[in-house]
Amino acid sequence: MDVREVALKAQYYALSHGILVQETLMTEAENSSQPRPSFPRFALFPSPLPRHELAFLKSIQPQISELYDNVSRDHDFLKTALKRVAETDEFTRRLVDVLETVDREGVSNETSFSLLRSDYMLESRPEAWNSLTKMKQTEVNTIAASNGCLSERFPELHRYTVSLRDGIREDNYEKELPTPPNGRGIAEGLAAAWKQYGSNSAVIVMLVGNRELNVYDTYQLGAELWLNHGVKMVRVVFDDVILGGSREAKLREDKALVMYLGID
Repeated sequence: MDVREVALKAQYYALSHGILVQETLMTEAENSSQPRPSFPRFALFPSPLPRHELAFLKSIQPQISELYDNVSRDHDFLKTALKRVAETDEFTRRLVDVLETVDREGVSNETSFSLLRSDYMLESRPEAWNSLTKMKQTEVNTIAASNGCLSERFPELHRYTVSLRDGIREDNYEKELPTPPNGRGIAEGLAAAWKQYGSNSAVIVMLVGNRELNVYDTYQLGAELWLNHGVKMVRVVFDDVILGGSREAKLREDKALVMYLGID
């Protein structure tokens, strides 16, 4: 099948199987009242990857997560490592200021939960693709760790596009595709943190940008939390929290962060 026809069918597949983003950047108020689904940018076919490299990366993820957790708790190291960056980057400087304030005033709650997304790219040489190809870490997302719900749908999409391209349905192809993370696993982690908090009336707050494309992924996560764990998730816009909006967050003397959510 011609690749342009495969691309068209892939777009319709994405639209009909929940691989969605908003068509244009919209405010949270618009997102909550005007769904305008479109498909995200995606690779038409899966990328080849040496099996041993993928297996190695998966095996060390617990250690990588533990490493970043340990680094996050070493405040002296963080302040030293980020000192030069903070001199020229305002965002980093404000984060360091928050860290110094926490050190000065103390921590009121030692319990924490981290949701990390570790990103990698291939480094390879055409003359010896399998033996010389290595996966290199490009970043670790500690704030914008999204797309867990969307990513679980891509193996089926790629199974579909490959079958269209080759004109056959390859039953053995399924075992060649890795199992991606999924919204259920992320929801389980968030629900465990909610349970550890110890209040049945507590909710999980998701901070979102003032204009967002990636709303369907996060709405699915909220549905997973509610349907499978009975936990409410509330979406709150950054500016409403920071700039004195309707949900401005205020820090009490006991270091509790208070925010009016307007929910039952």
